Amino acid sequence: MTRRTVTVILTLFLAVSAYPQKNELVERTFNWGFELGCGTTGMYMHKVGIGGYDASDNYSRQSGIGYMFSTFGRANMGKFYIQTGFSLFNDRTSISFPYREPQSDMDMTGSFSVEGIYFQVPLMVGFNIVKQHPYSFSVFAGPRFSTPWASECKAYYSGFGNSRVSENLNRINFSLTAGVCCSISNVLMDFGFDYGLTKQSDGTVSPGFYNPQQMPVIMDRCTGTLYFSIGLLL
Repeated sequence: MTRRTVTVILTLFLAVSAYPQKNELVERTFNWGFELGCGTTGMYMHKVGIGGYDASDNYSRQSGIGYMFSTFGRANMGKFYIQTGFSLFNDRTSISFPYREPQSDMDMTGSFSVEGIYFQVPLMVGFNIVKQHPYSFSVFAGPRFSTPWASECKAYYSGFGNSRVSENLNRINFSLTAGVCCSISNVLMDFGFDYGLTKQSDGTVSPGFYNPQQMPVIMDRCTGTLYFSIGLLL
């Protein structure tokens, strides 16, 4: 765990500890809240290739740790609730794969990494399996829409001089999220997995180096994120 991750988590715990807890969490028709957390993201490749060499069945995934912040509103309907809001997620992940150098029999290893910030809007439906003051335990699922902050999204390809590359990111991404939420009084803890149902980009990376006309780079992918967050319900 990095020093930045520890700092974020400790800051949130201090904020939660300093918040004046009520003796009883009043049931409301509508609540709002905020959460801070972190997530580990992996790339799921539909196609990986350089030139005519296809490594789609032979790549290694390296997950990176990103950070998230969200604000949300929750409409309560008995044991059910509907929750939506706005969040920022810092995404970072990479893959490595073998390929064959053109016009030779030399086996090489390449890597492709991306990092960026995404704006996200989830729409979750939850069901409280346990709802007895001061505890609750619920499951939730629903769609999540995200759009990249284009100027903060970068892609790198290592293998041809560690050059930076670019690609055409899709403006809107759609994913499905499922998870569990535990709460003690006003304090929430979410554990979830978010799987991308649409592609992150058009899949074609513009190398800008090493004769791109002969060596097109294909990175056709979606992502999956396992995340944890902690926050307050107000």
